[in-house]
Amino acid sequence: MTDWLLKEGRYTTRIGALIAGLGNTLVDGGAPLNRLRISTRILHPLVAAWSAHWRPGGHTEQSEFGFDMFASGQYQGSPGQTIMESGLPLRIRLAEAASSDEHPLLDELRSVGLVDYYGWPLHGETNAFGYCSFATSRPGGFSESDIAKFDSIVPFIAPFVEALNMRRITVALLDTYVGRRAGERVLGGQIRRGDCERIRAAFWYSDLRDFTRLSEELPPDEMVELLNCYFDVVDSAVRPRAGEVLQFIGDAVLAVFEADKEEGSARTACESAFDAAREALAHMARINAARRAAGKVEIRFGVGLHFGEATCGNVGAEKRLSFNVVGPAVNMTARLESLSKQVGVPLVVSSTVANSIVRPVASVGTYVLKGIHDMQEVYTATELIGADPN
Repeated sequence: MTDWLLKEGRYTTRIGALIAGLGNTLVDGGAPLNRLRISTRILHPLVAAWSAHWRPGGHTEQSEFGFDMFASGQYQGSPGQTIMESGLPLRIRLAEAASSDEHPLLDELRSVGLVDYYGWPLHGETNAFGYCSFATSRPGGFSESDIAKFDSIVPFIAPFVEALNMRRITVALLDTYVGRRAGERVLGGQIRRGDCERIRAAFWYSDLRDFTRLSEELPPDEMVELLNCYFDVVDSAVRPRAGEVLQFIGDAVLAVFEADKEEGSARTACESAFDAAREALAHMARINAARRAAGKVEIRFGVGLHFGEATCGNVGAEKRLSFNVVGPAVNMTARLESLSKQVGVPLVVSSTVANSIVRPVASVGTYVLKGIHDMQEVYTATELIGADPN
């Protein structure tokens, strides 16, 4: 087992591959193993823990659990809870008669023919961060020799699981706080100040209406709830269309829909951004109907869209960096959003976007934009002409 961990396991980057390798290696070495499970806690805003389990034949399954799991019957009183809280190994001879107060998991294990269960905590630097469990269907269960071997190998397994867990945490935190693509760039080594590249993209800039007034009038918890609702609506429209929210800037959102060098990719990016904006506005209109009925303040926002090139990468102070996009195209997008207040529609797009898409658009006039030399003809979705913003 230690040979496999040192020669192959240390190169594994996925928990499924690690647990399959462990299970197969143990069985090949003569272990009477019919089920292997690894579960750990994780630092993630949505996921509290994950688990993977293996059965002979190479079959692996993985699951994620929310924070409500710890208060659920699935966890309370389970072998996993006992192992995690005690920090000690736990053996349960499933072939013995069931007690009236045992956890339902044990009956599930018996129902698939398992007769012996042995769990071991996975210890990190200070405490148990997870556990590993072994189960067998061999008549008579595990021998004392089997238990001794499990005792000897689990301390070697723990560091590999911890390393995978830390990588998963790193990826999750980068996805959450800087975005998936930006996170991939950071993990790929784009980490020094000034590490930048040029991208072509449709840029989205949106901004809440009356944010200053709302901030002064609403209690802090209601203001946070309102912001989160608005951000959820934007992200749920942007993400499925291969877009990415790059920054939340107070009450503003900066998102990008990258285009590659393939023919037609610019049109795809523009149409994705345009469709996302229309969906977000329609979604918010439905939410506002429910908010009105509940006596809550409505949420209104404007969106500007433009396509162009920008510099993407690490900018900031020497010891405090931010992954950002900068350039005239980004400035133009923000100016278009500001113009939406003046022209009375919630979506304003540049002629570059309007001329790239096969969607119903209408001109709302030609304007001078702050910091932009030339007059700009701007457009909106046809159905938004004369409509109440949002």
